[in-house]
Amino acid sequence: MLDKVMADTETQIGIADQIVEISLRQQRVLDDNNLDDFIELGRERGDLIQYLDTIQNSAKASLDIIINDEVASIGIVGLEEKLAELEQKMARIIEIDRGNKKVIYAKIGVVNPNLELSPVLVGHAHDRYNKTRDTDQEILNQTR
Repeated sequence: MLDKVMADTETQIGIADQIVEISLRQQRVLDDNNLDDFIELGRERGDLIQYLDTIQNSAKASLDIIINDEVASIGIVGLEEKLAELEQKMARIIEIDRGNKKVIYAKIGVVNPNLELSPVLVGHAHDRYNKTRDTDQEILNQTR
């Protein structure tokens, strides 16, 4: 079961890498004022985020089984390293998105983004990422 969790985590890291790449491409097309490509890349990115969410749910279910079966902590260190790597990737995605958001605000003339557009552009995906990451970390802490 631990092997499945490791594989799921590695898959999540790969997907997060793809999301980072798309986010960086979004930055470039945004710099070129190419809104159509920005939106298309956003759709592609959204599909990956949904897939990532599915994989995260699978990994969480597997971790629950490991914890409930009280599997020996052999290999947990490797899993902790993978989860830390995944957390770094997710932080990078959020960092890129914040930069893109600032550029979008500047291009459309938003004076105070906290009042005008934040609820629309903040994106619920990051809330899910943070919640999932916190849950994964909480489950992992229970294994220690």
